[in-house]
Amino acid sequence: MKTTLLIAAALLPPLAACTSARSPDRIDPTYVNSLAFQGMSCKALNAKAAETDAALAKATEKQKRAYTSDAVSGFLIGVPVATMSGQDIGAEVGRLKGEQWALGDVRKAKKCV
Repeated sequence: MKTTLLIAAALLPPLAACTSARSPDRIDPTYVNSLAFQGMSCKALNAKAAETDAALAKATEKQKRAYTSDAVSGFLIGVPVATMSGQDIGAEVGRLKGEQWALGDVRKAKKCV
């Protein structure tokens, strides 16, 4: 029993590190099809781009807090608390980065920039 607990205690921090929140800087954009934006006017594209930029900035701050929380809790107790409580929004950050790229491509093609 004592050996099992020692093995579990030794494995917990590395396993927790594998599932912890990622830094927003290390999250790649997720593919977003630019066809969804093709029919928009330059004015609408620019407004959507500003909205996406603001949402990404907000999501990035949330993800930074989750990353920091997981780093601290992982070090102190060996458990990524933010990830386990649903505070990790890495997928949302990736989607917004992808949307930003798609909007940029359409805006350049339409010469809205």
